[in-house]
Amino acid sequence: MDERLFRIAEALLEKTRSGEIRWKATEDEDTFETPFADYTVVIMRVPSLSQSQKYAYRFTLIDKEGRTLDSITLSFTGEIWESPEYNGREFVETFRCLFEIARKTALNVDEAIGDLLKRLTGT
Repeated sequence: MDERLFRIAEALLEKTRSGEIRWKATEDEDTFETPFADYTVVIMRVPSLSQSQKYAYRFTLIDKEGRTLDSITLSFTGEIWESPEYNGREFVETFRCLFEIARKTALNVDEAIGDLLKRLTGT
């Protein structure tokens, strides 16, 4: 497994949190993407093969021709990837967080909650 995918995920998470990157919803309710000039990054939640976990997270890098350059699917069970620099659980948690923040930004969840709260409380 290429550790650079983890560094890309970390950078995407940071830039999404700061509002520099926006994600778009796709036809699949558990798939979100963010385009760049020559690449598109896709994060998705997929059913886990493990009975103890409901979901796994798939991270895919696609080129401008639509070809998959690299893809990884991880969950908290099964073989956990380890390296001297990164903990496998940290890696999976980063992808889970990236999925959740991509979903929230693509679906404008914060705005919807704020709007509903304003309508209900008048503040």
